Amino acid sequence: AGWQGLTNGIIKKTAIKFHGQKKAVIGACISKQNYEIDLALADRIVKKVIENQLVDLNYDALYSAIIQKQNTEKCYIDIVKLTHLQLAFLSIECLSDKIACSYDKTDLYSYRAQTHAKKIATGRMATVIVRY
Repeated sequence: AGWQGLTNGIIKKTAIKFHGQKKAVIGACISKQNYEIDLALADRIVKKVIENQLVDLNYDALYSAIIQKQNTEKCYIDIVKLTHLQLAFLSIECLSDKIACSYDKTDLYSYRAQTHAKKIATGRMATVIVRY
């Protein structure tokens, strides 16, 4: 999930639908060092995650865990860390430890990489949820 899915509780909403032991795998996504956003958006993301009770942290703790300030207007966000925090809050075991960066790897699709390279962004994205 991207930041919008994570702030709107896609993990929590999905976990509620599943019963028993839950496990998750985080697929390729953009890494923190490639995900620059403005500080106002970072603030909105952290507030929404707290408001929706998606982690067991206060605002300051969550902000320092997932946001790395770049300058007075920009920062980097770690959506992998945010995903791990949400999974841990829900006691869901995460089976992935090395997550490929979709921005760095040319064989993976990245909307951000496409637009930065001045290519047409196709908007391809998939979320797969499996119940077994």
